Formats: sequence, structure tokens, C-alpha cells
Amino acid sequence: MKILATGMGWIEHTPGGLNRYFADYLRAMKEYGHDVRGFMTAFGEPTTAPGYIEDVIRHPVRLGTWARMKAFKEVVGKALEERRPDIFNPHFALYASLITRDQLPDHSPSSLIFRAHGLKNRSLKTKAINWVKRSVTR
Repeated sequence: MKILATGMGWIEHTPGGLNRYFADYLRAMKEYGHDVRGFMTAFGEPTTAPGYIEDVIRHPVRLGTWARMKAFKEVVGKALEERRPDIFNPHFALYASLITRDQLPDHSPSSLIFRAHGLKNRSLKTKAINWVKRSVTR
């Protein structure tokens, strides 16, 4: 399966759980034999990211939030068009927010990573998960 994912940053550049999860997720999918491509930003600074994970900013520069979002739209939009992934998995909503459903291949669902562990009420958690399932299958 071809998987295209967006993250926030690279773990050595911006340590944190979301960046660790993004790196580990793509590594695991690669090890399971999937064709993966990931995009993140370390502001164009050198990283130890594997070849299947790229920075959307090509040269060292500090950009504001809007400029980073536009960089993701441009680079990820081009990758969606060229690679035609089976799954688009955005891990950081802000950077993926300018990617529209129209940019995804018709056969490619946008994967919604729903982490319901913060919901304490079982009924609310079940309703939320069912809503996500219905939204994805539409």
C-alpha cells in the first residue's frame, strides 16, 4: 500500500511525542513492506530523517506558521498528485489543513487518526468513534 503522511517536525529538531509517533509509525509501515513517504519540517536544517521522510522546506530559514502551512500545501499537494497514495495520513492537523479532499485521489481515503484515550465517558467515546467511521466511509 502507498502511504503518504504529514508530521509536524523531526524528533531531533523538535523533540516530542507527536514527532516520535510520526517517525515510528512510518518506520513500522516501511518495515511491514508498505511504500511510505512522509513530510515534516525542521526549517530546512539537516536531520537524520530516513530518505522516505522529507522536509517541506528545502533550505535553512525560519518561516512563520502561514508560510509553513503553504509549504506543506505545495509539496504535499505535488506528492499527492504524483504518487497517488492509497492512504493520506495527516498527523499534524495545522500543517495538513490546506490539503483539501479534492487533492486526494478518488480511491484514497484520508486516514483519520482518532485518539479517543482522552475521553473518559464510554458512551461519548463510542459515539465519537462511530462518527469517525461514518465520516470515512461516505
